[in-house]
Amino acid sequence: MLSKEQYVLMLEDDADDRYITETTIKELGYDFSIRFLTYGRELMSYLTQAEEPSLILLDYNPVTGADTLRQLKTHPDFNHIPVVVLSELVSPNHVRQCYQLGANSFIMKPHSADLTRNKIETFFKYWFEVAEI
Repeated sequence: MLSKEQYVLMLEDDADDRYITETTIKELGYDFSIRFLTYGRELMSYLTQAEEPSLILLDYNPVTGADTLRQLKTHPDFNHIPVVVLSELVSPNHVRQCYQLGANSFIMKPHSADLTRNKIETFFKYWFEVAEI
């Protein structure tokens, strides 16, 4: 379980997705912060100036997502941070590319409120109650 000092960093440009994620985390009773960045190009600058996140959630934009993931996973100071890719675009080649670039997990974004809540709950149970990060 994350402590109050630890946090999750989420790269997400959709305000609704940010709101849903943050609200669901609170409803589930998790007591850690989630910080948001809107654009992948902000990531490296942010990481050099802030405390290191325990986990990065990356909304994978096909145009810039590969570059963002590549920069993160090839940087010697940050390549150990777990990165979970969230994407609406799911094809075998797309998923394979994300894993080849160093993603630790790949999750397809759900298309309903119930599925979204279920995936967020399952995701956080795994990453913060089962996995060691």
